[in-house]
Amino acid sequence: MNSSRRTEIRPEYLERVAKFLMNLEGQNRKRFTASYVAAKLGLSDDVVANILQWLTETDPDLKVRFEIMCPNCHRSVNSFESIEAIPFNQSLECDECEGEIEGATIGKENVWRVYSYNREPGNSSEDVKILDESIDIKKKQILKLTLKKSGRDHQMNWQHL
Repeated sequence: MNSSRRTEIRPEYLERVAKFLMNLEGQNRKRFTASYVAAKLGLSDDVVANILQWLTETDPDLKVRFEIMCPNCHRSVNSFESIEAIPFNQSLECDECEGEIEGATIGKENVWRVYSYNREPGNSSEDVKILDESIDIKKKQILKLTLKKSGRDHQMNWQHL
């Protein structure tokens, strides 16, 4: 995702999503979507998608895969580590639907971003420290961009964050 096209990330949303990920358990850690996290936290899909994209770039434990979904049965028919590896415009086949789906090709409407979080669940003091440092850095980046846009690029008291 192009960073210039991202909507701004609110620090309090970033913190909620990061803490939610740290507490995911079982199968939920191995495969989840932005819409799942958004529904659980009461946030919009776009907000959570932007946060997860940023976190995949900063947290080595959060991975994203691109799954091709069958338009008929909505099952995953293939998975790729990068969007560049997806064979767009090729015919779409699904084992569950018994072969090639007539008239269906692989397009962006069939691609889902699916995440996995590989850190052990819980809030160890080291995890919380790393998370807090990461969130603090992001808060400062967000405020700096906001101040530049508003023309008020000066030092702020970070205690209120």
